[in-house]
Order: sequence, then C-alpha cells, then structure tokens
Amino acid sequence: MNRIILLICLFLFSGCSIFKRVQNHNTVFPSKFIEISHGTYTAEDEEIEVSKKSPMGLHTYVQNVKLLMTCDTIIGKVGENFGIEYMIKTIKDTTLLIKKVWEFPRPMINEKGGKYEKLERELTIDTNANLFTSYEFEKDFEILKGNWILKFYYCNNLVYKKKFVIK
Repeated sequence: MNRIILLICLFLFSGCSIFKRVQNHNTVFPSKFIEISHGTYTAEDEEIEVSKKSPMGLHTYVQNVKLLMTCDTIIGKVGENFGIEYMIKTIKDTTLLIKKVWEFPRPMINEKGGKYEKLERELTIDTNANLFTSYEFEKDFEILKGNWILKFYYCNNLVYKKKFVIK
C-alpha cells in the first residue's frame, strides 16, 4: 500500500513539475524582437477587411512598403503613414501569436461617435521574416496630437515599445 501511495505522489509531483515547465515556456518570448526601421512610409493597399475594433471600421493590409524618413516626430495630416518594420528572430522558423496595441494620447471619437482609447489586434506572424505595421491618418478625427505608443505583447508580456510624437 505504501508503494502505491509513493507512486501516486511521485506521479503527481512530476506531473505538476512538467506542467509548470510547459506553462513557463509558453510565457517566455522565444527570441528577439528586432526593429529594422521606423518613421514615415509609403505603401500600397493590398487587402481591406472590416474591423469593428478600429476607429475607421477597417483594417488594411499593405504591400510595397518604402521608408520615406526615419523619425519619431510625425506631422499630423491626412495621408501620413507611420510605423515600424520589424522581425521576430527565432532559431527555427515558426509562427507566433502576438498582440499589437496602438495607444492614443487621448480617446479618439470617430464620425459615428465611437470612442477608442487604443487599437488592439492579435496577429499570427511568421518569424525570421521582415514584417511591417503602421497607422495611416485617413480622416481628421484620427489626428490626435501627442504621444502615440506602439506596443507588442507575447503571452501578455511586453516585448517591444515605440513612442511617436504627433505634431
């Protein structure tokens, strides 16, 4: 009987230990977030989808991205596109689920009266590939002067933060 209790205790202990290691592994960023460039860009629209979480009600995928100017200070005007080009470097190519957050300097109120303090989007990204994210001012209500903060999270842990100042 003692052997059975000992085996059950060993099994439970090793099971908890394995669970803890797996749980910790999932919350540690697997490698390195590399900023390739930041500033203002030109890009061509590739695909547009409806997004209820966006002040404009849309999310745009772009292609043919070109850096115009490396800068942290952005002139607030319709048509201005600013952001970062980046890579998440890992030992082996894989996909990761990350969360991108644009924090606005104050709540943004769109033309329909919707109020947005930030813009969040979960992304499944390929590692070891050049990636791009930006915000383009399409309407006057989007142009909020002050500090815009771009953040990336992996398993709720902040892995990147960039401040842009809109003038």
